[in-house]
Amino acid sequence: MAAPDAGVEAAAVAGVGGAGEQSASGAAAADTAQAAREAEAARILWRLEVVDPRLRLGERQVRELVPAVSRWLGRGATAVEITDALTQGLPPRVHSARHILADRLERKLPAPRRRWKSYAECGSPGCGGLLPEGQETGVCTGCAVGPVEYFAVDCATGVVTDRVMERVADHAVDAVPSGGAPGGSPGDVTRESWPVVPDAAGRVAELRALLRGAAVRSGV
Repeated sequence: MAAPDAGVEAAAVAGVGGAGEQSASGAAAADTAQAAREAEAARILWRLEVVDPRLRLGERQVRELVPAVSRWLGRGATAVEITDALTQGLPPRVHSARHILADRLERKLPAPRRRWKSYAECGSPGCGGLLPEGQETGVCTGCAVGPVEYFAVDCATGVVTDRVMERVADHAVDAVPSGGAPGGSPGDVTRESWPVVPDAAGRVAELRALLRGAAVRSGV
């Protein structure tokens, strides 16, 4: 009786460990993105002097303004937009570059922009499908697995052919060439003796009912 409890406890510990690793990796990615924004913010502030010599800043002033510029970058603003907002329309005399920049960074802070997700295209020639989010190279699921056909419908007669069961039966014959199906005699391979794909029969029955209803409504 102790073995199942021990297994459950081990699975729970593994689950907690996996969640912890995922959260740790997410936190590390966030820290990396924040560090990149701060480095870009410092670069923008240092280059303001090139645009207007009156906006020359010291190292301490740059450190104080970096968080405000990082907020702009986090909301989708570009370096050009930030530079224009900080340098355009300045008064004739600038008594304190730090104060005027801090005021503009607070007063002109833009609203967050919507971030559009980007997806890479499938690497299979002629496919043109999209890869899952975060996957930059490779092939899509359709190219990797191939087309999956569950059933076929004859539009003239309305007959539905269960392709899933045909593949199961074919696989059974190939897998048991001489020994037969489990629990049966050699060579006795039937559809009932092999696993059925869940909901396949239900989908076929539903489609047949829809076809019969359509035929009744059209008066056929």
